[in-house]
Amino acid sequence: MDHDRYGLDGHPIHPRPGHFDYVTGQPLPTFEGTNGRSTGPLTIALAVVMCIVAVFLAYMSNLIG
Repeated sequence: MDHDRYGLDGHPIHPRPGHFDYVTGQPLPTFEGTNGRSTGPLTIALAVVMCIVAVFLAYMSNLIG
């Protein structure tokens, strides 16, 4: 029996990195899946506003124009 691989509860002592709390050893919740809408209207609006601001800042700093 490999004693340094599993804890008393049967779970691995060192699960995959990033999927457990390093202090308590408790598994962290993972979110696998989507809610059916990958790009909603607010996401598209935010992307458009960010592009406009980026172009404006580039123009004001004389990178373009």
